[in-house]
Amino acid sequence: MIAILTRAFMAAFCTSALTEFTQIGALLIDGLITSRYLGAEKMAAVGIAAPFFFLVGIIGTSIAVGLQTVCTKEMGAGNTGRMNYIFNETLEAALAVALAFSFLVYLEAPPMAAMFGARGRAILLLDETIEYLHGLVGEVVPYVLLSVITPLVLLDNGNRIVMISSVTGAVSNIFLDILFVRLDFGIWGMGMATSLSVILSLLVLLSHFLRKNRILHLKPVPINLTNIGRILILSGPRAIHDECHRARIL
Repeated sequence: MIAILTRAFMAAFCTSALTEFTQIGALLIDGLITSRYLGAEKMAAVGIAAPFFFLVGIIGTSIAVGLQTVCTKEMGAGNTGRMNYIFNETLEAALAVALAFSFLVYLEAPPMAAMFGARGRAILLLDETIEYLHGLVGEVVPYVLLSVITPLVLLDNGNRIVMISSVTGAVSNIFLDILFVRLDFGIWGMGMATSLSVILSLLVLLSHFLRKNRILHLKPVPINLTNIGRILILSGPRAIHDECHRARIL
């Protein structure tokens, strides 16, 4: 039981740290490289689009914390079958929400950019902000899936693969940012580099499911909305706390 509680604590800590590092880190990396190579206007566009990271973080945190709590309880009771069921149905629900938000960002990027601040005196930055948002669209689904899967992989003794996944995302983001600058992909390339780095991070994390000695298994299951509602309720207080903190930073 102590081992399970220890893994649960590490899952909570690493999930929170991963959320902060991935989103805030991606914004900082994009900002530093953009200001160095692309100029002040595009740097300003990156700053205007910062609330995008806040919105994506809400989706991930609103699911991950409650899922970890429920699955830790089921693991402690020895109900690994039910733990897997809840994990898979939550993953499917998270995928559906993330896909819907991705389409929304892509289709509604102009009004979203204006809402973030590309209006009035900053109207000249509207096109650059839209380009950046279009590049970031590909980040939504893999980031949300990372948020959902990471705490459960940690509970499943996947500490090492979570660390490798995080490092892969950070290093690839820097490398791709510089590469896309050299290829003259502009501000869109900055966003796409971030998206691709999160995708790479997710692919590394998914390699956990190739292990033989694991509890978690990926399989399609029907979604029980009662379970999803319970997870969202449990996630509520932590999600509000984390997102208010992130909003102050952004």
